[in-house]
Amino acid sequence: MENFRYINEIKSLSEILFLGMTMSVMVCFSTEKVKSSGISDKRLCMAASVMFSAFYGTLFCLCYESLGVYEGIWLVIFLWMSSQGFYEYLKKSDGYFGKMFVSLEERMIYAGAETKTEEEGKMIFPVNYVGISGAFTKTHPAVDFGYSLSHGGKNQPVIAPADMKIISVGEGKDIGKYIRAYSEGGGKYTFRFIHLSSIAVSKGQKVKKGEVIGKMGNTGTSSNGHHLHFDIWKGHTADLSGTVERYECSVNPLDVCYLAEDQTVGEETDKKYEIMRV
Repeated sequence: MENFRYINEIKSLSEILFLGMTMSVMVCFSTEKVKSSGISDKRLCMAASVMFSAFYGTLFCLCYESLGVYEGIWLVIFLWMSSQGFYEYLKKSDGYFGKMFVSLEERMIYAGAETKTEEEGKMIFPVNYVGISGAFTKTHPAVDFGYSLSHGGKNQPVIAPADMKIISVGEGKDIGKYIRAYSEGGGKYTFRFIHLSSIAVSKGQKVKKGEVIGKMGNTGTSSNGHHLHFDIWKGHTADLSGTVERYECSVNPLDVCYLAEDQTVGEETDKKYEIMRV
């Protein structure tokens, strides 16, 4: 009986599919390390993913002599495609590999209290118009939110991203008018809102998620015009500004905040950053 003529091609394709699915874990892990370093630009993260796919694919081809040039190219392509879909799955997974990428502490903020729905447990952005003017980086471990004349203007309201208790309010030479608060419920975070034009809460006050706590401004030492500088620090901490711990404890707001149904994201911000929706 004549052998099936495409048996070798099918065998090669099967090997590529298996290798791509297996090695995509390494690409996911490496790309996540890049994101955790403070890079949140979608285009840079995409470029990093392509680079890691090419690196691991090429490295394997050099070690696995039976793969030719064309098989190697297809392996790199499938490796990148597989890593993209696999990563999206892992972010929502409660399995072992899912927990590798999303820490238990970060998941707690989404869970909220047992009586809350999943939507109620999620933190939202501190402004209703989300236009990022300053990204989260190693040297700037916070996010600056700008304004739009068609969405509230310069003095747009600043809102509570979660149920929280006001720890301190005041005004400093560099940070201007500020609010510092602790989150209440599932996640333990410290929030800091600075450069405000006005403050609508007082020390010790408890506020609900979505309530107005002040207005965006340009007080203190600010070279970016009217904007909100928003810090999130892990744990219920003291004021970490000006300390080494600030850089170790800072959380990128884009990793934990969701866009609520009544909030709007700027077109350029939506293109450049990964904005999570409720």
